[in-house]
Amino acid sequence: MPIYAVTREIEDVEALIKEAGGSAYVYGISSGAALALEAAKRGLCITKLAVYEAPFIVDNSRAPLPDDYLDRLKALVAANRRAAAVRFFMRRSVCPRRSSS
Repeated sequence: MPIYAVTREIEDVEALIKEAGGSAYVYGISSGAALALEAAKRGLCITKLAVYEAPFIVDNSRAPLPDDYLDRLKALVAANRRAAAVRFFMRRSVCPRRSSS
């Protein structure tokens, strides 16, 4: 399985822009918003940019990820427990509960 790299995602966006005529309006939601911002930062010919709910946390309004988060997520995927991996991701990363302490 190839290792994920943001650079390859940006290369894909660049190829789409080239295919669309060399410039484009770009709209991204969630992780797509983060990629659209990165593409603009890297100088792709983006004429207009609209992003919605980029997954950036800029304050302490959410609980931090557990220290073993990535190891646990990788273990679930490696064990082919994909539903459990998605559930873990959603509960710990996307919609974590803030402790009352």
